[in-house]
Amino acid sequence: MSVKLVKKDRMKSYQIQVYLSKYRKYKWVNTYCSNKKDAQSILKQYQKADIEYKLGLRESQLPDMEQPTIRDAVDSYLTSVENSIQSKGTYKLKKFVLNEFVERVNARVRLNEVNQADADNYVKYLKTKPRGSGAFKGVFGISESAINIRKRYVIAFFNWCVNEAQWLKHSPIKLKQVKVPTKVKLITPSQFEMLLQNEPDENLRAYYKLAYYCGLRRCEINHTELTLDLNKQDVLMVTETKGVKDWNRDVPIHKDLIKDWQLVKSAMYKLDRISHGCRDAFKRAGLYIPYQTTMHSLRHTFATNKALEGMPMIELAKLMGHEETSTTEKYANATRELIVILRNESNTDMIHA
Repeated sequence: MSVKLVKKDRMKSYQIQVYLSKYRKYKWVNTYCSNKKDAQSILKQYQKADIEYKLGLRESQLPDMEQPTIRDAVDSYLTSVENSIQSKGTYKLKKFVLNEFVERVNARVRLNEVNQADADNYVKYLKTKPRGSGAFKGVFGISESAINIRKRYVIAFFNWCVNEAQWLKHSPIKLKQVKVPTKVKLITPSQFEMLLQNEPDENLRAYYKLAYYCGLRRCEINHTELTLDLNKQDVLMVTETKGVKDWNRDVPIHKDLIKDWQLVKSAMYKLDRISHGCRDAFKRAGLYIPYQTTMHSLRHTFATNKALEGMPMIELAKLMGHEETSTTEKYANATRELIVILRNESNTDMIHA
């Protein structure tokens, strides 16, 4: 067996060259490492695993019908899920993740030749890649939550290859989810007042109020209609929400907020303008914390307040538009934290008084 490390001209990363004497041909394995020391550690893994036997075994077990490349398989998968029950944003992210995975593995590799080493190298890449945007632009390595999402999308693709396309008998890789502590984002009443005071645009103030007092998502606020429920109470009927839903939900609205709703319906701001406006207002108020003080944190606070008031989880889940109560339960777990914050706020107010 002949296994050696090679760095070809104009190639950024080292390649492992394997000569398969049984087939009288060479096999190339990309290490995705530009550092020779890192590449040598991967080379040792292949040597220990007896790569000649493993690669030869894979090729001897090829089915009669040629397997698609990883590129063709991903394209077929994306076509099949494009019109499934998911939002455009979710599909766009899924497409980006899988295309990124293909690039790391090599688009010309056959589907049945993908192995655990490819998956491990992909995770290593995610933990070291520089962030291209956001508050932490330039920082190396994306968050564990973001890595978990990417792992889920890749695993879903391979499960489709097994169960739907039936190209594989079983998934060739495993990507274990990392448990990440969930932190509910809370905006106290005094912080919310500071946010409003530092927002000169009355339309944006209206968006913030509907998120804070009604629990609406940023993408839902524009897509609501004012109506009455069975008890003749004012409610906002959500007509478009996250993902593709076949049901509508109504959210109670206080009469004092109806003017704010009317401002929103006349403004119809785009999502980016709402998010950027909220971020800038938090900055002006001196409250900005990346990924914590956001437009969505206003919705989080609404849910936590309702849990604090004792609203049953099933009712709160319906109000929030959650399909599973497990999604809603994290807000109930945050109520103790909110109680402490509110008590501290109350004590501070008494001292200043």
